[in-house]
Amino acid sequence: MSSYLHLAKADLKYANFGLTQCSDEVDVNYAAYHVHQAIEKILKGLLELNGEDMARRLYRTHDISFLLSKLPASEYVPPIIQERTFEIMRWVSEPRYNVNFRLSKEGVYEVYVDTLDWLHRVIPPIEE
Repeated sequence: MSSYLHLAKADLKYANFGLTQCSDEVDVNYAAYHVHQAIEKILKGLLELNGEDMARRLYRTHDISFLLSKLPASEYVPPIIQERTFEIMRWVSEPRYNVNFRLSKEGVYEVYVDTLDWLHRVIPPIEE
């Protein structure tokens, strides 16, 4: 099991908190950041599970497009992530440089739900 996948699970936990327990627009931006980070870590985890050496400098990136391009074509990636890659990539940096940057809570939540479902496809949740 890739440790990236466990880190992705933690990012989604924080994203869920920001999307469901907070009402401030800034909290939505932070939730979006954590969704982006989860997507990035799921992709890195899948690359690692497919035999890639993640210690190589090649994979020290936040660029989801690049990571998607290195993933085997047979790997499932939710369509919403493929379709909205450019937008999702903005979530990690835009709020740092544009204090007026605001996201739609509903739009972030859609990507969050599909990302959580995707992670559960890769590592099914443990029944408690």
